[in-house]
Amino acid sequence: MKKVIKVSINKMPFTLAEDAYGVLKVYLDHLRRYYSGREGGSEIVDGIEERIAELLAERTGMDGRVVSKEDIDNILEAVSYTHLRAHETVLDLVCRLLLEKKKHNEQKTKVKKQQHKQ
Repeated sequence: MKKVIKVSINKMPFTLAEDAYGVLKVYLDHLRRYYSGREGGSEIVDGIEERIAELLAERTGMDGRVVSKEDIDNILEAVSYTHLRAHETVLDLVCRLLLEKKKHNEQKTKVKKQQHKQ
């Protein structure tokens, strides 16, 4: 039998597997520390928690199903990507675009080499 933990996220009740709770707690604690003392920080964290609750509700259908670690991992991946983009600085954007261009060029080179071998 696995241990579960009942939580409230954005005033919505969920039942999480113990490992899922651990991952979510670390993530939210990190966000709170990162944004503490920053202008608008608490609103940003509240918005992220709200989105996590919405995604959990969509995934579980609010039927009391236990939320797995895999569920949390998938949700946090989506939320983290959106969060990073929302707070991306100009320098972050330049770095990301350069890395994406490099990756694209490497993929094109790989395809050309494969075609050349054939």
